Amino acid sequence: MPESLANKPADEKPLLSVDGASCYFNLGQGQILRAVDEVSLDIGSGEILGLVGESGSGKSTLGKLIIGLNHKSGGRVEFEGRRLPDHYRSADFRAQSGDIQMIFQEVYSALSPRMTAGEIVMEGMRLTGSDNGLVLREKALAWLDRVGLSAAHMNRYPHEFSGGQRQRLGIARALAMRPRLLICDEPVSALDVSVQAQIVNLLESIRREMDISILFIAHDLSMVRYISDRLAVMYLGKLVEVGSAHQVFEAPAHPYTQALLASNPLPDPALERQRKHQPIQGEVLAPIGAPVGCRFADRCPHADEQCRQQVPPMRPYQSGDWLVACHKA
Repeated sequence: MPESLANKPADEKPLLSVDGASCYFNLGQGQILRAVDEVSLDIGSGEILGLVGESGSGKSTLGKLIIGLNHKSGGRVEFEGRRLPDHYRSADFRAQSGDIQMIFQEVYSALSPRMTAGEIVMEGMRLTGSDNGLVLREKALAWLDRVGLSAAHMNRYPHEFSGGQRQRLGIARALAMRPRLLICDEPVSALDVSVQAQIVNLLESIRREMDISILFIAHDLSMVRYISDRLAVMYLGKLVEVGSAHQVFEAPAHPYTQALLASNPLPDPALERQRKHQPIQGEVLAPIGAPVGCRFADRCPHADEQCRQQVPPMRPYQSGDWLVACHKA
């Protein structure tokens, strides 16, 4: 556990609290896609929560629901005890910009091609503050420097940057608003391995310096294990396991988590060649319609009739802060 969390009182209220939040999409002809279905989780001050799961599990939808880019179909999201709007308006985004920011997976499409790097970083500060142009420019230079860019990059456009540099620019733009919570949606998935490590180390350094909380959404389990304090595993719109990163990685309780970790390559080539691979059976089906039973039942080797008929509740497993949604755990 990092020092920033070890020194916090155990009864301190979470920075962000998601309670039964849902996000449904009407596909027409009576079909409802339950992209996020009654999800509950907390993120503490200064904590990094890793969120993992296969493509289509609802991770990005949940991140966008928290920041207001997706409307909530149910449940509630609270920040520092204050309930956030279910349906955001322009004024809500501006009011919330100093609390929560997001780094997008497709960072190139999230940056205006008509604005220079300096203008991109200054834009949010200009809309929400009263500093003059010279002060804003000095602040923008400081943020670019903090993320590993320089004054030479101020007047460049996004297409003139490499993928790693654009990701750093996206981080600078988000941090310039000095948020308390940073949502990172697959921030390193399109980057080379060496650049991925640089970006993850940058985020960890920023967390320590600014005491910022991070929701780190990713596919790379090794990267998530390296940076996260706790881990949440998501499958077809539902959380199936939440616990400390050490607990979940060392002794996963849910069959889906076990299969997900078993598919993650080992860093030692010799051990990786010797290991028996057991890919997850079956295909990921879209969560359409009302759920009946566990959503992983059709792919789970331990499923029985109870699993197919009853939705498993999220309940404590071995310790109060380790939660698992499985009848067989």
